[in-house]
Amino acid sequence: MPKQTKTVKKPQSSTSVKKRPASKATPKKSAVKAHHHTLICKPRTVNGKTVYDCKPYKAQAAASRARTTAVAASRSNDGPFLFKLSLLALIGLLWVKLSFASGLQLPLPVGFVLGMIVAVRERRTTDRKILFVVLLAALLVGFIAPFGLYIVL
Repeated sequence: MPKQTKTVKKPQSSTSVKKRPASKATPKKSAVKAHHHTLICKPRTVNGKTVYDCKPYKAQAAASRARTTAVAASRSNDGPFLFKLSLLALIGLLWVKLSFASGLQLPLPVGFVLGMIVAVRERRTTDRKILFVVLLAALLVGFIAPFGLYIVL
């Protein structure tokens, strides 16, 4: 679509912006209502006259574009996070249970320690908190469940 260039006259109402000297003028975006469309106009000076480059702007279209890009960005990050979540749940189940000849048992939560090392490196705090909760749940299930690494000394 070719770029539209229009010369728009400023309204003479009391709400119009006062004109600044050309040396101190800074280009600003301004919105101009034209019929039922809103135009975003950038002022520039050509041969001593102020000319506005205007483009139609639709707020709904911009909002929906922002929403679709946010949804697409969140979908792209779900796979690696779910993989890390399930992997940490499995690692958190791992216990090393030492049994001594005297009948003393010493359970060590090796999977929990390894999982904490991985979870602390997560950048997002909300994801990190979720990983901590999953690790704690796996820690409790791994202690009760009859599996792990049993070493008899």
